[in-house]
Amino acid sequence: MPSGSRATPTATLLAKSKKTAKTLAKTTDLTHAQALERVAEDAGYSSWHEMLHACDSLNRPHHRKDDMPVDPELPPDFDNTPNEERSTEDLDTWWDRPFAQTRADGTLDVRCLDGGSWDRATFYGSAATVEAARLLGQRKLAAWQKCRSAPTVVMGKGSIMLMRMPQRPDDDGEVLYVAKDQQDATRWLEAHHNA
Repeated sequence: MPSGSRATPTATLLAKSKKTAKTLAKTTDLTHAQALERVAEDAGYSSWHEMLHACDSLNRPHHRKDDMPVDPELPPDFDNTPNEERSTEDLDTWWDRPFAQTRADGTLDVRCLDGGSWDRATFYGSAATVEAARLLGQRKLAAWQKCRSAPTVVMGKGSIMLMRMPQRPDDDGEVLYVAKDQQDATRWLEAHHNA
């Protein structure tokens, strides 16, 4: 790709890049993480993380932060469906989007499909008003997203990888760093935590 140009971030680009990286990892001395970095750089991105973020930002619907449905019509069996079995449409509509349901006494239960529960929306708490429910949903979701996106150490086949686990059931985990040894992993985690 010409210097300074960048491939358009599409689902097709992402799928082809994953396939290319898998082939590279099998046919060269590169690890899978290194192969992902290389295909991202070849597509004009500074890292695999940047390419994933660009594709994610372009292809996912965005809801305004203050957009909280009250008493929405939910899909059938919404609270009895494993997250990994949900349709892309349901995930695009409801993932990380708090909503409120009115109780008999007029208060609002705030819930969100965020992966905190494996088969239903997570209960965030109750609020007296829609505004209080919206603020509760924003605060709880932000705290959960911070926890969910924290690096996780994954060890295997002689490697130590620092990964961000999938943020949605239909996403892949993201390799943030491949450490040389445990001390290197600890240094990276401390630097990441202090950043």
